[in-house]
Amino acid sequence: KTSRRKIAQKNMAKSSLVLSIFALLILSTLEADFSQEEIDEFKTPFETRSWKIVEDAIVKYDFGGCYTPIEVYKFFQLVPVAYPDLFTPWKKIGESRGGQDIFYLSAAIPSNADESEDVLKKRESILLTALHDGSTGPSVSFLIYLVHKIIYEVTREKNQVLIDLLENYNIFFIPVVNPEAYINMKDNYPRTGNPRLFHKNGAETNTKCAEESQGVSLMHNYDYKFGSQEGSGKSDPCLNDYRGETAMSEPEVQAVDSLLKEFKDNIVYAINYTGHDNTLVMPYNCCGDKQLKPEFRAKLDDFLKHGRFPEGVRGGSPSELEDIQFSDGDPSDYMTDKYEILAVTHRLGQNDPKYDTDRFWPVGDDLRVLLKANALTPLYLLSKLSGLLTVDLISRKVEGCDPFGICSSPLDRVYTFEYTWQNSGGHSSSAQGFFLKVPKNTKILDVSSSFSLTKENIKVVKQQEEKEAKNWSLYSFELPEMLSGDVHQVNFSFFERYDEAMNDHD
Repeated sequence: KTSRRKIAQKNMAKSSLVLSIFALLILSTLEADFSQEEIDEFKTPFETRSWKIVEDAIVKYDFGGCYTPIEVYKFFQLVPVAYPDLFTPWKKIGESRGGQDIFYLSAAIPSNADESEDVLKKRESILLTALHDGSTGPSVSFLIYLVHKIIYEVTREKNQVLIDLLENYNIFFIPVVNPEAYINMKDNYPRTGNPRLFHKNGAETNTKCAEESQGVSLMHNYDYKFGSQEGSGKSDPCLNDYRGETAMSEPEVQAVDSLLKEFKDNIVYAINYTGHDNTLVMPYNCCGDKQLKPEFRAKLDDFLKHGRFPEGVRGGSPSELEDIQFSDGDPSDYMTDKYEILAVTHRLGQNDPKYDTDRFWPVGDDLRVLLKANALTPLYLLSKLSGLLTVDLISRKVEGCDPFGICSSPLDRVYTFEYTWQNSGGHSSSAQGFFLKVPKNTKILDVSSSFSLTKENIKVVKQQEEKEAKNWSLYSFELPEMLSGDVHQVNFSFFERYDEAMNDHD
């Protein structure tokens, strides 16, 4: 026994040395200034390459397709340097057990030149966290993917809907709640070819525990019904769900709480990302007799139904999902109860059987498909702050070419598009803005609608990009305010002149 104890202590000493070395490397990276060359190199893919090339590059890193800890920290510091008008500088909110910085970043576009850092205190926001549980590395990749997507849509695609949202609302990112676990998994990856799963934060809880079993589960350390469940977060310090001796004892949890306190009047929704089975777990996780307020539950049901989740997603509280265990000290329960933030745990997944994503650490194409399948869900939630996406396109009919839009016959053509929208939300929606982007050789013939939209109401939008303006025409129109259940229909007729130079229809 004495010999085993000495070996365990020696292993912990080695782990501490590894963590110290990584800490120095990470901190030195964070303190470094970026050269103009580094900034330009970072921005080049967004300016010159297709989204697929950018997307593929995100999942081709050596750490099982994921960014290493140092790459994660460098990425989130470089983003606001490269795009200062789109992201606020990252800000430290605490340190982990091993001294790693825990920080947040915010996506927010100043609406005018005089708007300062106070922009974060003036707007409603959503909060996205990753890696409470250290075994769910792809949750970090998901936030990195989402940041890439925001940059690409705003800077390259000039996505006006997203620009408008980010001029009025914010997204907070805490990409690594549990840095020690992430570092430990990276340290083990070269030796095993697979990440060893370190669920907890690496605090020295008991010398009898194996290296990967040291620490406290951050998913069970929050101050809501702490210690109420014997089936989860038990008192054995070697179990993966060990909750710690007291609520809020862990510095990582305290760091998240500091952000919640600072922006308690701003954050409306929060999503805590983990893995791995395409499930939206709603409060309350602690106990079957605790229910959400009816208005909170109605909003989450709407999110589950319309939130652009992958096909086959399921959702509910543990009392409704039979295979989800009750758990105390849960972050979503704590955020919902203490701060009136509507918080959920999203266990990332997708149901396409061709890809093996139903595991803690999918890699390669499996990881890419997982990230892509879930990318629209937080943006939908952001839009719910404004009511934009309470209106859904429920049908579309196209006449004049085949279902794939291929029209190869060298003739002028007339196409008819019929769109039907319905307000599927639980409240009235404001007027909804839409854009029509058509080739230059295409003209609007006629417009009819179930409301007052006519051809004269459709406005020409001036495009900033010279290349875009040369090849495309952009129009805008609005649906009126719609009560819940209202349906509106619009019919467009387009005339397309055949372009011999293109030798095809577009």
